Amino acid sequence: CTRGKIDRPVRIRELHRYITNFIRSEQRGSFATEGFKNGKVAVVGAGPAGLSCAKRLALKGVVVDVFEMKEKHGGILFEQIPLFRLSPKILRMDVHEILNTGINLKYKKSIEDIKELAERYDAVFIATGASMPVRARIPGENFENVWTHNDFLKALKEDGSRILKKVEKVVVIGGGNSAVDCALSALHYGARTAEIYYRRGVEEMPAWKNEVSMAIARGVEFHFLCIPVRFAGKKGKLEGVEFIEAKLGKAGEDGRRIPVPVRGSNFFVRCDICVVAIGSKPRFELIGSITGKPEFSFDKKTMRLKGVKGNVFIGGDFAGRGTVVEAVSDGITAAEEIYKLLQKKYGGNRK
Repeated sequence: CTRGKIDRPVRIRELHRYITNFIRSEQRGSFATEGFKNGKVAVVGAGPAGLSCAKRLALKGVVVDVFEMKEKHGGILFEQIPLFRLSPKILRMDVHEILNTGINLKYKKSIEDIKELAERYDAVFIATGASMPVRARIPGENFENVWTHNDFLKALKEDGSRILKKVEKVVVIGGGNSAVDCALSALHYGARTAEIYYRRGVEEMPAWKNEVSMAIARGVEFHFLCIPVRFAGKKGKLEGVEFIEAKLGKAGEDGRRIPVPVRGSNFFVRCDICVVAIGSKPRFELIGSITGKPEFSFDKKTMRLKGVKGNVFIGGDFAGRGTVVEAVSDGITAAEEIYKLLQKKYGGNRK
């Protein structure tokens, strides 16, 4: 915000929150205004992107079926984002408002064939998230108390105080916002110390700077230029992690400098729990059911999948996003593009 050049930026986030709460207090609702005879859309995934797309279409009078493979909706919002970041009460209110738009939510429905779905519906929006954690692929990863960040955050939301009871130290491997969330959550639920080990330097760390500053203020320790070598333990139970110091070499294909191990610089860190938080990836084989291969590309302006029949769209973490805001934006963008498609197909045959 350019206001920051004078004194301080406009507090946009807080203003958005105030407006949202004001609308709720006034109990103002939204209603479907127009629709199309026989028009029908399928949304795969009931997370932030999928629900946002479904809501926008439902408010336009479109029939929307949402397929969710789990027993509940919300995706990462309910499962992984820490309670101190997102109020469960507000979240339930938001989702309740979405469900009241008239979407058809089908639980425990795992979709494997997008091609078949695209033939039955006028359009399909894929928003299944990035549910597959990236593994460290080093010895000892199957030890007890070695967690993926997905499972760790989910477990803490369900029973964090019990899991971290009598836990002295939690070590987190990674440098993104998920790694910071894991460390903060560990302290929040009772761990005595939480440390983050990242293979590059502080300047290369993908986590937001304000998140890192907040974590430091709350007691999280950061260690940079450290590459994990192996998990160590006895009788299947973790005792600690061996690291090797690194220095940054030449830039890789992604433009970031590659960490190079420094010979003879190995060191050992004892811990009770280690969380691997180095990323997640989508189930790309889902796309293969319609493209014939896991590789794909899409139009970032419309979220439309390229190389196939023009009625398949993707969004959210499945499209490589990293935040809930971006996922919601993708859902809205896809909904508007799908609505244009329906207008073209059924424009002269309205309800």
